[in-house]
Amino acid sequence: MLSRMACELDITPAPELDKTRPIIDLFGCDQNGIALIAAVGLADASTFGRTLDELSVGQAARAELGLALLSDRELIVIDEYLAHLDRPTAKAVAWASQRAVRKRGKTAIFITAHDDLIDYLQPDFHFVAGWSDQTEAEQREAVAGRCDLIDQVTIGRGTTADWLQLKPLHYAAGNPATVHSVWSAFHPEIKGPAGVIVCSYPDLHSAARNLATDSKYQNVKDRRVATVLNREVVKVSRIVICPQLRGIGLAGEMLELVVSQVGARYVECVTSMSRWSRFLERVGFREVPQTCHPIEAELMDWASRERPPAGAHLDGGHLLEWIDSLSVRKRRNARRLVWNYYFHFVLHRRTKTQRPKNVPNPDAPGWEEAADLAARRLIERPSYWIIGPIDPITGLPETVQNDAVEVA
Repeated sequence: MLSRMACELDITPAPELDKTRPIIDLFGCDQNGIALIAAVGLADASTFGRTLDELSVGQAARAELGLALLSDRELIVIDEYLAHLDRPTAKAVAWASQRAVRKRGKTAIFITAHDDLIDYLQPDFHFVAGWSDQTEAEQREAVAGRCDLIDQVTIGRGTTADWLQLKPLHYAAGNPATVHSVWSAFHPEIKGPAGVIVCSYPDLHSAARNLATDSKYQNVKDRRVATVLNREVVKVSRIVICPQLRGIGLAGEMLELVVSQVGARYVECVTSMSRWSRFLERVGFREVPQTCHPIEAELMDWASRERPPAGAHLDGGHLLEWIDSLSVRKRRNARRLVWNYYFHFVLHRRTKTQRPKNVPNPDAPGWEEAADLAARRLIERPSYWIIGPIDPITGLPETVQNDAVEVA
């Protein structure tokens, strides 16, 4: 059937993909490429550096669709679509696929023997071909709304063990500096947590928070104000969804529950991926502009001059390998910039120690985390988001904000 259809539509086969190149190289680290990686559900640190041969079956299906959408082809035909996936994964990929195709304004023909995917693919036309020459045709209307896979998920309080299971999938290096609470999602047909949100206590200093809250918590040198800050503000420091259920809206569903039950007056989030996935905005968070620190500006000026390769973006290992290939002078300067950025935005905030005069040796602890942080900054500047004030009874944002912090 596919060969006859391809002949009638004059469809040429897709070019052979280079399965030895990392995903980030195939898509490109520009805005269009990263947006497509996120749209098909591959935006995690463990995937960017992998090749197509190293992906799971479900991830490979997502990647191949994304690369097809990245091409200049207006019509995409995929035979035996998702035939080798378990049913929850197949349904989630089908849902994410039709959304990505529609968003890109393309036309896709998905050929499958699984009737349970129809409601998730949301086709405009449904053709059923049997053993005879008769073909049933049905015009359908796509139904906007949420994916019903979410209704099969249970969301509630979790544990740090849940986070550790999904930690390798998150783009941020290391663990959160503090843990306020953990929220987990479970699907009956998926082993382990389907999603995890880790909430932390807020950083004491935040120019963006001061701007968003009219400097209510600015004077943290007053211990009473710092106490109120830790009681009224919670920071979402990690959000990660398992690969099987990417792209169905589970992150937004979990975040809505966290906002309503975490018991904070404000919930904030600092993320590098908000441009590519807008679920924070859909939940009700608002973005607050941030100023660029001189240490951050120095790192970005260096990157604009030296132009690290695509593989060095969002992957600290690739960044360090590329830095080690530079001349001695450039290598020393690059390591200084990477470490200074890491020390200022991570170590100093955790320990309040002063920056050492000399950069640690390449085998010193912390370099992996420092390189991952700097690599991600090369592709996207972290943005600050906040929601609130939140009514403690309803769990919903209030319409009227108080003007001052009440200090007992």
